[in-house]
Amino acid sequence: SFLNSLALSLVFIFEPIYYEEPMGPMLVAFRKQLELTLREFSTVFDLNYPTVSKMETGKSKDRNTANRIRLFILVPEAALWCIQLNQRKIHSQLAQRLIKFFQSKVAQERQQLKL
Repeated sequence: SFLNSLALSLVFIFEPIYYEEPMGPMLVAFRKQLELTLREFSTVFDLNYPTVSKMETGKSKDRNTANRIRLFILVPEAALWCIQLNQRKIHSQLAQRLIKFFQSKVAQERQQLKL
């Protein structure tokens, strides 16, 4: 009947549209901010070296790796935990520099929360 066809014509299917910022430039900027080589970055954050390399050039869009990197960028506590977990795999001076960097980021965030 007319009401049924009208009701059917008013049904919409909504699909979420996700826009994800390309990971390559964000990854390169983060890695350079930390002054790490690709190999060091992959080791420190326990990521697959070829995947990270491909992500930097836009040849890989591995969501799991991208999400982990976003986590390390946005949550310094997570990055700090990962560095402490993997610090035996890298030079001790590098580990200490990174630990100090992320401890400072954590302290800054906590200070901002108090304001």
